[in-house]
Amino acid sequence: MKKLPNYLQDRQSSLAQLQHKVAALNRLSLLLQHYLPEPLNRICQVVRHDLNQDLLVISVSEPIFLTQLRFLRPHLLQQLRNISPFKQLHQIEIVFSPKAPGPNQANNPSVELSPDARAACLNAAELCSHPALQQALLRLATLKPLDIKTSS
Repeated sequence: MKKLPNYLQDRQSSLAQLQHKVAALNRLSLLLQHYLPEPLNRICQVVRHDLNQDLLVISVSEPIFLTQLRFLRPHLLQQLRNISPFKQLHQIEIVFSPKAPGPNQANNPSVELSPDARAACLNAAELCSHPALQQALLRLATLKPLDIKTSS
């Protein structure tokens, strides 16, 4: 069995080819940033460059900027055709690809109840006649901020 560094050095391995492709896409993304206005240059990246179809696929991580980038597409295409990797470029596709949440962000976001919200929960628990709901309201009112979990 080969060790991981050996797979990366072997240019024929799938892992080395994947590493090369990711590096190439990152270089194209850096190049693309110079042609995009703020804040598009921070939230867009090249996810595919197909030389056979003369196609560039740009991913946007914020949905609010999809329309803006689509509006800029003709001008961007014209600008990119002037630089080496994109001389034959005929089409730009734009896709939405949200950023993956961080490990703590997805599973246990920190939510803190205000004193007024705690008082409202305690008050609602006193007035509630349903035992299970009353217990849930009391638990909610007495939870520490890091114990509260929200559903995403």
